[in-house]
Amino acid sequence: MKVSSYWFKNSRDTESKEAVSNDLLASRPTMMRLKELLLEEIDDTMSGVVAQKNYKEIPNWDRWVADQFGYVRALKTLVERIPDYTSK
Repeated sequence: MKVSSYWFKNSRDTESKEAVSNDLLASRPTMMRLKELLLEEIDDTMSGVVAQKNYKEIPNWDRWVADQFGYVRALKTLVERIPDYTSK
């Protein structure tokens, strides 16, 4: 399992790193479901950004789009921090 170094931030010893790794491994189903939900939210948000109806209905469309892109960027950061359970 490949784990982002983010999870070991402020870990001072090998034992605490191993404990975090074991906890992440034990929570695999939950983390994978979270990843699915985040990816769905990214897709839904991007669909809303490109919808023509939003272009006509939102007075400050350009600011709204910038906000949506920031939101998507934050979601992608979370997705990247979820361990890759497919690698060893």
